[in-house]
Parts: sequence; C-alpha cells; structure tokens
Amino acid sequence: ARARQAWVRVRFGPVWPDGGWCEVEVRDDGAGGASPRPGSSGLTGLRDRVAALGGSMDIASPAAGGTVLRASIPLPAEPA
Repeated sequence: ARARQAWVRVRFGPVWPDGGWCEVEVRDDGAGGASPRPGSSGLTGLRDRVAALGGSMDIASPAAGGTVLRASIPLPAEPA
C-alpha cells in the first residue's frame, strides 16, 4: 500500500540434469504491515500456489514500512 517504488528479482539455480530452483523476490517501499490472512485470497492464495509447486514463500513486512516477498520453487530435472 502506498508504495512509490517496487523491485522484482528472479534467479535460477542449476537445472540439468538433477533439477534446480527458481527464486523470485518482490520488494517495495510501501506502508508495510502485510501478512497472509486466513480466508483471504491475496497473500494466502499466493502462498498456497507456491506450495502446490513444492516451493516455499516468506514475507517480511515490518510496520515501519516496506515489504519483501521471497518465493523459491523447485524446477524439474526433465522438461514437462
């Protein structure tokens, strides 16, 4: 909320032959205080989608401002 800037970073780890990973980081300079809320589709829904891919997601959003969301998703060894 009320962010003036946002940054996105995507990194990939080794993929072949044993699989790898993709890490996505989204950062903003907004109001902070974001958190997943049970029964909502926002951050909770995003976390569920990442988990369905076998990944994990962390959110750091202090009340003092700014939010950082990091998701790490495993990549298969073989193409789908």
